[in-house]
Amino acid sequence: MMKLFLQILTIAIVGFLLGGQMAVWQGRYQRSSHNAPKVAEVGTVKSVPEKGSPAHIGGAFSLIDQTGAAVTEKSWPGQYKLVYFGYTHCADTCPATLQKIVGVLQQLDPLEASKIVPLFITVDPARDTVITMAEYLSRFHSQRLVGLTGSAAQIAGVQKAYHVYTGKKDGTESLDSHSAYVYLMSPDGKLLQVFDSDTSAQDLLVKIQKYVK
Repeated sequence: MMKLFLQILTIAIVGFLLGGQMAVWQGRYQRSSHNAPKVAEVGTVKSVPEKGSPAHIGGAFSLIDQTGAAVTEKSWPGQYKLVYFGYTHCADTCPATLQKIVGVLQQLDPLEASKIVPLFITVDPARDTVITMAEYLSRFHSQRLVGLTGSAAQIAGVQKAYHVYTGKKDGTESLDSHSAYVYLMSPDGKLLQVFDSDTSAQDLLVKIQKYVK
Protein backbone atom coordinates (compact mmCIF):
# COMPACT_ATOMS: atom_id res chain seq x y z
CA MET A 1 0.00 0.00 0.00
CA MET A 2 2.81 2.37 0.92
CA LYS A 3 4.56 1.54 -2.36
CA LEU A 4 1.42 2.40 -4.36
CA PHE A 5 1.03 5.66 -2.42
CA LEU A 6 4.62 6.64 -3.16
CA GLN A 7 4.15 5.88 -6.86
CA ILE A 8 1.01 8.06 -7.03
CA LEU A 9 2.78 10.83 -5.13
CA THR A 10 5.78 10.66 -7.48
CA ILE A 11 3.54 10.85 -10.56
CA ALA A 12 1.69 13.83 -9.08
CA ILE A 13 4.92 15.70 -8.34
CA VAL A 14 6.33 15.02 -11.80
CA GLY A 15 3.05 16.13 -13.37
CA PHE A 16 3.07 19.32 -11.31
CA LEU A 17 6.66 20.13 -12.29
CA LEU A 18 6.05 19.42 -15.97
CA GLY A 19 2.91 21.51 -15.93
CA GLY A 20 4.80 24.41 -14.40
CA GLN A 21 7.58 24.12 -16.95
CA MET A 22 5.04 23.99 -19.79
CA ALA A 23 3.44 27.16 -18.45
CA VAL A 24 6.82 28.88 -18.43
CA TRP A 25 7.59 27.75 -21.98
CA GLN A 26 4.14 28.84 -23.17
CA GLY A 27 4.56 32.24 -21.56
CA ARG A 28 7.94 32.70 -23.20
CA TYR A 29 6.55 31.63 -26.58
CA GLN A 30 3.61 34.02 -26.33
CA ARG A 31 5.87 36.92 -25.36
CA SER A 32 8.29 36.14 -28.16
CA SER A 33 5.47 35.75 -30.70
CA HIS A 34 3.94 39.01 -29.55
CA ASN A 35 7.24 40.88 -29.83
CA ALA A 36 8.34 39.33 -33.12
CA PRO A 37 7.64 41.72 -35.99
CA LYS A 38 5.18 40.41 -38.56
CA VAL A 39 6.06 41.44 -42.10
CA ALA A 40 2.62 42.71 -43.00
CA GLU A 41 2.14 44.55 -39.71
CA VAL A 42 5.59 46.13 -39.71
CA GLY A 43 5.29 47.07 -43.35
CA THR A 44 1.89 48.66 -42.85
CA VAL A 45 2.83 50.55 -39.73
CA LYS A 46 6.14 51.80 -41.09
CA SER A 47 5.08 52.58 -44.63
CA VAL A 48 1.60 54.05 -44.35
CA PRO A 49 1.02 56.68 -41.67
CA GLU A 50 -2.48 56.74 -40.22
CA LYS A 51 -4.65 59.81 -40.72
CA GLY A 52 -3.48 62.60 -38.48
CA SER A 53 -0.12 60.90 -37.89
CA PRO A 54 2.96 63.16 -37.95
CA ALA A 55 4.86 60.43 -39.84
CA HIS A 56 6.36 61.78 -43.06
CA ILE A 57 6.93 59.82 -46.26
CA GLY A 58 9.57 60.93 -48.76
CA GLY A 59 12.52 63.25 -48.68
CA ALA A 60 15.90 64.04 -50.16
CA PHE A 61 18.11 61.34 -51.66
CA SER A 62 21.27 61.03 -53.72
CA LEU A 63 21.53 57.83 -55.81
CA ILE A 64 22.75 56.45 -59.14
CA ASP A 65 20.51 55.41 -62.03
CA GLN A 66 20.97 52.41 -64.32
CA THR A 67 23.03 54.48 -66.76
CA GLY A 68 25.54 55.40 -64.04
CA ALA A 69 24.33 59.00 -63.71
CA ALA A 70 24.06 60.59 -60.28
CA VAL A 71 20.51 61.72 -59.49
CA THR A 72 18.58 63.30 -56.63
CA GLU A 73 14.90 63.76 -55.86
CA LYS A 74 15.15 67.03 -57.84
CA SER A 75 16.36 65.42 -61.08
CA TRP A 76 12.86 65.35 -62.57
CA PRO A 77 11.49 68.88 -62.09
CA GLY A 78 7.77 69.28 -62.63
CA GLN A 79 7.15 65.53 -62.79
CA TYR A 80 5.19 63.23 -60.52
CA LYS A 81 7.12 60.23 -59.23
CA LEU A 82 5.85 56.67 -58.84
CA VAL A 83 8.30 55.23 -56.32
CA TYR A 84 8.64 51.51 -55.71
CA PHE A 85 11.24 49.71 -53.57
CA GLY A 86 12.37 46.17 -54.34
CA TYR A 87 15.31 44.18 -55.66
CA THR A 88 16.26 42.25 -58.77
CA HIS A 89 16.32 38.86 -57.05
CA CYS A 90 12.72 39.26 -55.88
CA ALA A 91 10.84 36.24 -57.19
CA ASP A 92 7.36 37.54 -57.91
CA THR A 93 6.14 40.72 -56.19
CA CYS A 94 8.69 43.06 -57.77
CA PRO A 95 8.38 41.93 -61.40
CA ALA A 96 4.58 41.85 -61.12
CA THR A 97 4.47 45.38 -59.70
CA LEU A 98 6.89 46.79 -62.25
CA GLN A 99 4.94 45.16 -65.08
CA LYS A 100 1.75 46.70 -63.69
CA ILE A 101 3.36 50.15 -63.58
CA VAL A 102 4.60 49.80 -67.16
CA GLY A 103 1.14 48.71 -68.30
CA VAL A 104 -0.52 51.68 -66.61
CA LEU A 105 1.91 54.15 -68.19
CA GLN A 106 1.18 52.64 -71.60
CA GLN A 107 -2.55 53.17 -71.09
CA LEU A 108 -2.18 56.82 -70.13
CA ASP A 109 -2.44 59.57 -72.70
CA PRO A 110 1.12 60.39 -73.88
CA LEU A 111 0.87 63.87 -72.36
CA GLU A 112 -0.28 62.43 -69.03
CA ALA A 113 2.41 59.75 -69.09
CA SER A 114 5.09 62.35 -69.74
CA LYS A 115 4.27 63.92 -66.38
CA ILE A 116 5.27 60.76 -64.49
CA VAL A 117 8.65 59.15 -63.83
CA PRO A 118 8.55 55.61 -62.38
CA LEU A 119 11.42 54.96 -59.96
CA PHE A 120 12.51 51.46 -58.94
CA ILE A 121 14.80 51.82 -55.92
CA THR A 122 16.73 48.74 -54.83
CA VAL A 123 16.83 47.62 -51.22
CA ASP A 124 19.70 45.26 -52.04
CA PRO A 125 22.56 47.55 -53.17
CA ALA A 126 25.25 44.92 -52.58
CA ARG A 127 23.91 42.83 -55.46
CA ASP A 128 21.99 45.40 -57.47
CA THR A 129 24.80 47.27 -59.17
CA VAL A 130 24.28 49.74 -62.00
CA ILE A 131 24.87 46.99 -64.59
CA THR A 132 22.54 44.57 -62.81
CA MET A 133 19.77 47.15 -62.60
CA ALA A 134 20.15 48.04 -66.29
CA GLU A 135 19.96 44.41 -67.37
CA TYR A 136 16.99 43.71 -65.11
CA LEU A 137 14.92 46.70 -66.24
CA SER A 138 15.56 45.88 -69.90
CA ARG A 139 13.30 42.83 -69.43
CA PHE A 140 10.28 45.10 -69.06
CA HIS A 141 10.74 46.67 -72.51
CA SER A 142 10.11 50.20 -71.29
CA GLN A 143 12.32 53.23 -71.66
CA ARG A 144 10.38 54.91 -68.87
CA LEU A 145 11.56 52.85 -65.90
CA VAL A 146 14.38 54.38 -63.88
CA GLY A 147 16.36 52.03 -61.64
CA LEU A 148 18.21 53.53 -58.70
CA THR A 149 21.00 52.07 -56.61
CA GLY A 150 23.84 53.41 -54.47
CA SER A 151 25.94 52.67 -51.43
CA ALA A 152 24.51 50.84 -48.43
CA ALA A 153 24.36 54.15 -46.56
CA GLN A 154 22.58 55.94 -49.40
CA ILE A 155 19.99 53.19 -49.73
CA ALA A 156 19.48 53.05 -45.97
CA GLY A 157 18.84 56.79 -46.03
CA VAL A 158 16.16 56.67 -48.71
CA GLN A 159 14.56 53.61 -47.08
CA LYS A 160 14.31 55.57 -43.85
CA ALA A 161 12.81 58.55 -45.67
CA TYR A 162 10.10 56.34 -47.15
CA HIS A 163 9.70 54.14 -44.04
CA VAL A 164 10.49 51.02 -46.07
CA TYR A 165 10.67 47.70 -44.23
CA THR A 166 13.01 44.86 -45.23
CA GLY A 167 13.57 41.48 -43.58
CA LYS A 168 16.33 38.90 -43.85
CA LYS A 169 16.37 35.14 -43.54
CA ASP A 170 17.37 33.97 -40.08
CA GLY A 171 21.14 33.85 -39.72
CA THR A 172 21.83 35.12 -43.23
CA GLU A 173 22.31 38.36 -45.11
CA SER A 174 19.83 37.34 -47.81
CA LEU A 175 16.70 39.46 -48.11
CA ASP A 176 13.55 37.54 -47.42
CA SER A 177 10.81 40.19 -47.45
CA HIS A 178 10.10 43.88 -47.94
CA SER A 179 7.17 46.27 -47.85
CA ALA A 180 5.68 46.46 -51.32
CA TYR A 181 4.02 49.84 -51.66
CA VAL A 182 3.97 52.18 -54.63
CA TYR A 183 4.13 55.83 -53.62
CA LEU A 184 2.76 58.59 -55.83
CA MET A 185 4.73 61.74 -55.07
CA SER A 186 3.85 65.23 -56.24
CA PRO A 187 6.31 67.35 -58.27
CA ASP A 188 7.22 69.17 -55.06
CA GLY A 189 7.88 65.92 -53.19
CA LYS A 190 4.66 65.49 -51.20
CA LEU A 191 3.01 62.11 -50.76
CA LEU A 192 -0.26 62.00 -52.71
CA GLN A 193 -1.26 58.35 -52.64
CA VAL A 194 -0.03 54.96 -51.45
CA PHE A 195 -0.91 51.81 -53.38
CA ASP A 196 -0.44 48.33 -51.95
CA SER A 197 0.27 45.16 -53.91
CA ASP A 198 -3.45 44.35 -54.12
CA THR A 199 -4.23 47.52 -56.08
CA SER A 200 -5.34 46.51 -59.55
CA ALA A 201 -3.86 48.06 -62.67
CA GLN A 202 -7.22 49.70 -63.41
CA ASP A 203 -7.47 51.26 -59.95
CA LEU A 204 -3.89 52.47 -60.24
CA LEU A 205 -4.66 54.03 -63.62
CA VAL A 206 -7.82 55.80 -62.48
CA LYS A 207 -6.26 57.24 -59.32
CA ILE A 208 -3.13 58.46 -61.11
CA GLN A 209 -5.21 60.14 -63.80
CA LYS A 210 -6.93 62.26 -61.14
CA TYR A 211 -3.62 63.99 -60.52
CA VAL A 212 -1.99 64.18 -63.94
CA LYS A 213 -4.93 65.26 -66.11
